[in-house]
Amino acid sequence: MVVVLPLGWYLASPLVLSASIDEPAPAIGVSVSMSPVVAASPEPSGAARPTGSPSEPPVALADRSGTFHGSDEFHFGRGTARLIEVAPGSFVVRLESFAVRNGPDLYVYLSPSPDGYATGSIELGRLKADRGNQNYPVPAGAVDDAARPASVVIWCKQFSHLFATAPLAD
Repeated sequence: MVVVLPLGWYLASPLVLSASIDEPAPAIGVSVSMSPVVAASPEPSGAARPTGSPSEPPVALADRSGTFHGSDEFHFGRGTARLIEVAPGSFVVRLESFAVRNGPDLYVYLSPSPDGYATGSIELGRLKADRGNQNYPVPAGAVDDAARPASVVIWCKQFSHLFATAPLAD
């Protein structure tokens, strides 16, 4: 009993325990004026015309995304993964409207394979919660034209098991 009960709780508790998080989207380091700029026009009417549009949001230099799917019926995954360039050469992985089957030792990875965890995957950190919106900074130099991640992966280290994958597309 001394061994069986704690082991049983360790293995079964993720099925009944759940955590949610709602982190704000990362700030993109692109300076955009949100007020229209009026410039003098050499047009015959002499009317000024706007040269900027306040309705256009700032656009990340590289924004790739994909939809999560689980590895099987039990290990479900839902939501969107986005790889966002927040400043030149600086990236964040954002999980939005995310949900996954909870597990004992879940981590977030960037994988070179669109099919899930593979050799060369980059660990971004322990999964903060099994539901919600969350951000994971990518180590400097991990993403460039030569090293383009193909998916975001939720991986259980304890049992070396794939829980969910989101293949990234431009």
